[in-house]
Amino acid sequence: LIINIGEYALTQTVKQLIQWQKRGYANVPVSVNISGRHLVSERLVPYIQNLLVEYSLDANLLEIEITEGVLLTDIDRCIDVLSQLKVLKVKISIDDFGTGYSSLNYLKRLPIDVLKIDKSFIDDCATLVEDGEICATIINLANNLRLVTVAEGVENQSQLDFLTNHGCQVFQGYFFSKPQSASAIESQYFDK
Repeated sequence: LIINIGEYALTQTVKQLIQWQKRGYANVPVSVNISGRHLVSERLVPYIQNLLVEYSLDANLLEIEITEGVLLTDIDRCIDVLSQLKVLKVKISIDDFGTGYSSLNYLKRLPIDVLKIDKSFIDDCATLVEDGEICATIINLANNLRLVTVAEGVENQSQLDFLTNHGCQVFQGYFFSKPQSASAIESQYFDK
């Protein structure tokens, strides 16, 4: 069922993006997590391509997130699928970076746009030297590879200050907002 669930999530995301565009909010990117099974299936790329055509969606607004561990299943197939998605102009991010078995050789071969630093490193980045050094290293690596760095799970000002001072570009977490429905996002951010 995971492929069907993934396709449902993709469809609902694209429909929401189109609704927001019709309301005048045209540049709101949204990420969708894709399972490893879905990533290596034959269905993913044609499904996304059909969605983009059917809804006339700018592919740059859709970001596909895969966890680092997914890449261990079949790296060559993953690279092939991610490359096909890049041809469509879909953004690709590695979620929970640093928690799997990272290989710099794979990282340089992957057609990705974003590295998302796992929350487990963010929690104590401003207080534990080791976690801070790991975060700073990931940010530096991503910047050198011209990738956007996202810090997951930012919960306080000291974390935000540390990450900002080290060049992280994007932040997510309870410090900014708890997860919300599309209508709550609209009323809180768009309808002002």
